[in-house]
Amino acid sequence: MGNCYATERQLRDGLHAARSGQWSALTAWPGSYWVVAANGATTSVITDVAGTRPVYFFETPERTHWSTSARALACRVGAELDHASVTARLVCPTVPEVTEDGTAFAGVRRLPGGHVLIIDNDGRHSIEEYEAPQTLSFTEAAAELREALVAAVTSRAQAAGKLTADFSGGLDSTSLVLLATGTAGADVLAVTDADATSTNEDVAYAQRAAADRPGLHHALVTDDEGLFFAGLLDAPSTDQPFPDAARWRMRAAYQRPCIAHGSDVHLTGSGADTLLATSPHYLADLARGIAHRR
Repeated sequence: MGNCYATERQLRDGLHAARSGQWSALTAWPGSYWVVAANGATTSVITDVAGTRPVYFFETPERTHWSTSARALACRVGAELDHASVTARLVCPTVPEVTEDGTAFAGVRRLPGGHVLIIDNDGRHSIEEYEAPQTLSFTEAAAELREALVAAVTSRAQAAGKLTADFSGGLDSTSLVLLATGTAGADVLAVTDADATSTNEDVAYAQRAAADRPGLHHALVTDDEGLFFAGLLDAPSTDQPFPDAARWRMRAAYQRPCIAHGSDVHLTGSGADTLLATSPHYLADLARGIAHRR
């Protein structure tokens, strides 16, 4: 379930992998998706390696409930708000280790990335890790990351009728758009938020990257009313507290041209800082070791 670009051959091979419990074989296809495998005796619910397709579960004496929505699951089982978890998310939104597998709802837990939730017919569950962290050299890691990004962008570009993308001028979105127009050979409408009050150089970087790029149609979007915290009463509610909600009006404004364009697939760059940079809690380790200058 989700956006999966597996071939028919891969799906057939996946049946054999599911029967033998080789869960990692079901998560390596291009796309972003969940896998649910049932064989009559157990139901296995698999999230992706990074946990971007969340799986939530709640255990009662009778059974284990699961859902891809924490809020829907909390409504089903009558879970109350977990005020400590909500507070931690508001205070430390970029440090997920603070809440571990907790959610905004008491007793509703999140399956870690790279794990599978296995529920038997008696309602009991177990959690298995299907892919342990690997240690690769820089060269190997860079090659694997490039291969994965090329496959991910190409599969989406080929499936799109009209492809659009964020184009902030940063590393994330710029890389995806240039892969889509270059490696995949797609036509892309790329939009940049040209905030007149901003003092950074994002727009200049975006214009430089877009210059003379075949297939890239670049649009600058300005919204004078797109301020922080504007229009929050009109914002859609999210499943978990979302620290970026303050910029909802800004994001909605510069994506309107994509809607008018008839976009059916939209690329957005996000997460490279989280994926490739050191987690912020290293600062606490430095402070504890009295290594302030370092």
